[in-house]
Amino acid sequence: MDLIAERDNDKIIFSAFVKRTLKKRADIISKDQDKNMPDFSDKSYSKRSFEVSEDSLIYKHKGLLRFMDMKRLTYPRSKIKYNRKKVYPVHNIIIMKQYDATMRELTYGLSDSIIAEIKAELLNNSSL
Repeated sequence: MDLIAERDNDKIIFSAFVKRTLKKRADIISKDQDKNMPDFSDKSYSKRSFEVSEDSLIYKHKGLLRFMDMKRLTYPRSKIKYNRKKVYPVHNIIIMKQYDATMRELTYGLSDSIIAEIKAELLNNSSL
């Protein structure tokens, strides 16, 4: 008795596709942040985490990382002099690019070849 054949295959395949896509995007985000991040000694940077479930990608990090790619402005007539800080493109740019790419891939990426690949993976995993 083949359990996968009895279930609703479309939902299983789509769920596997979503999970695989989100996992791939989480890996890309992590690699891009590591590449753009210099030798950063704060331990909060290493405590970031990605959780991928059936339909969501949860990215947890400290607030410090969120604001590392924002410039401090200098105001010419201000009595308070703000120091310019080095900008590290590790959050806004990367997250928004990957958000757009993820939405595009989830919308248009489920082709017949990927469906066949996922079916083969599910059949191999179920025979174990």
